[in-house]
Amino acid sequence: MKKTLQLFVALLVTATMSAQTIGDLFTDGDYSYKVTSVTPNEVAVTGSSLTAIEIPDTATDVATTTTYNVTSIGASAFENSAVTTVVLSANVVRLELKAFGNCGSLTSIEGASNVTTLGNYCFNNCLSLIKLDLPALVSIGTGSVYNSGDKAGGISSFNVPSTVNDIKNIFLGRLKNLTAVQVNWQDPATEVTVDPTLFFRDIAIGTEGTVTLYVPSGKKSIYETTAPWNLFHVNNIVEGTIPTPPADPVGTLFTVDDIEYRVTSVDNLEVEVASSTLAAITVPATVTKLDGDANTYSVTAIGADAFLNNTTVTSVVLPTSVVLLKTNAFSGAVNLESINLENIVTVETQNVFFNCPKLTTANFAAATSIGNFAFHGFGDSTLSSVSIPSAVTIGKSAFSTAKMSSINIPGTVTTIEDLAFRDCTNLTGIQVNWTTAGTIPTILSTVFTNLTPANITLYVPASTSALYASAAVWQDFNIVQGTLSTNKLEQELGFSFYPNPTNGLVSIKSKQLNNASVGVYDLNGRELLNRNINGTSSEINISNLASGIYLFKVQVENGSFVKRIVKQ
Repeated sequence: MKKTLQLFVALLVTATMSAQTIGDLFTDGDYSYKVTSVTPNEVAVTGSSLTAIEIPDTATDVATTTTYNVTSIGASAFENSAVTTVVLSANVVRLELKAFGNCGSLTSIEGASNVTTLGNYCFNNCLSLIKLDLPALVSIGTGSVYNSGDKAGGISSFNVPSTVNDIKNIFLGRLKNLTAVQVNWQDPATEVTVDPTLFFRDIAIGTEGTVTLYVPSGKKSIYETTAPWNLFHVNNIVEGTIPTPPADPVGTLFTVDDIEYRVTSVDNLEVEVASSTLAAITVPATVTKLDGDANTYSVTAIGADAFLNNTTVTSVVLPTSVVLLKTNAFSGAVNLESINLENIVTVETQNVFFNCPKLTTANFAAATSIGNFAFHGFGDSTLSSVSIPSAVTIGKSAFSTAKMSSINIPGTVTTIEDLAFRDCTNLTGIQVNWTTAGTIPTILSTVFTNLTPANITLYVPASTSALYASAAVWQDFNIVQGTLSTNKLEQELGFSFYPNPTNGLVSIKSKQLNNASVGVYDLNGRELLNRNINGTSSEINISNLASGIYLFKVQVENGSFVKRIVKQ
């Protein structure tokens, strides 16, 4: 009995030690948290060193293996920080006291569709804030947007949803650019509690033409007689909704965060990147114009001549929204080393990456059209890895002088233009995938100018050797039924990577690792690690990276290849 009691006490103590209590702190990934509830399990974000904030749905305390819903941004969590953008998860419903106070570089809050509470001075002195969309608000604290949106193009309108039932003091104080307020109560006297003291502090709401109050249809007379709304000039109380500002005409240029954009569609609110003076460029999926129409545009393309002869740009990260690269987009960008291309559908007419001698990888997952002179390199090209699994057309001189040792041409390709692979002198293997005589493209011998087809192995699908042996130009190659390894160099040097998938450490072995380098990239093309290695074996530690797929780019003296590694 005594031993049983001792065991029970020991188990009770262990359980008590491992359980979290309200107020406990822990860190998960890039964010720190405080437990706010244990029934249900909920936490508030208390801080992060990141400037681009993306709040996750849940957080796990490793010490107790307890997972919590992230439901709030805690008091002063990011106060006085350098945060620039915030994306909230759907679980976040509260932004507490000074959560983003004095964040002078903060421009936008996205994903706030379920936020019900703005704490006091939540966005106090967020001078760069240009837009707030909070459709589920219930309670608005004192000075919640006080002194915010002060810069040109700042907050010019605010829509207060009918769900709001409590508004504290100094609601929209000192919003320099404010011109319109939308309210939605049918009877403001009974549906909302308002502290009228200094309600619109430092905003001249009583002056005709300064700030317009938009009220529900048929309710103007109610607002004219209900405080504090009756402080508005009678001619500034209007029934209806805030008009959507007209978009600037196609061709309009504007700049945000050192990237210049050009409006390409008014109906769909789309823009393309027109230029930039940055060296490392991360293109956002959306951008909000800071003056004029103040609309938010989708970024869908890199414009013609955007980086023509640009010697500054070295790396570009494209969002999933960018699907088009226009003529001369990066032509002559001689220092461009990396760009992710997995979402590009069209590489337009010609010269998109013409004379980009430092670009080594062109991995397209979705591109159907590769334009003329797309990667023409004047003989000093270093392009050694090409993937075009969805291509339909390959333009004239598209890969002239590229250094890849092999290429896989998918069966979707219907057209290969003249000189497409001219002077690709490293080319030793070509995988083709057409299975009928009618689908094998008719090409000119000059597609492979200055190459000797007999010295290049053409890997063809099973039972198709005779078809290719009867097809002009294709018949000149060394035809072999089979599959070309996409990592031929990997095989030649005896590279092996294990384990794959991995929990952290990746061992690399090879006949020859001397003077090799391994770069670890995410699927957006961002380099996360880089190691120089020697000998016959080495290890790369990716335990601090999130679960997902990573690209290991191995560079040796006579070429490079990419290996996909899965991090569990």
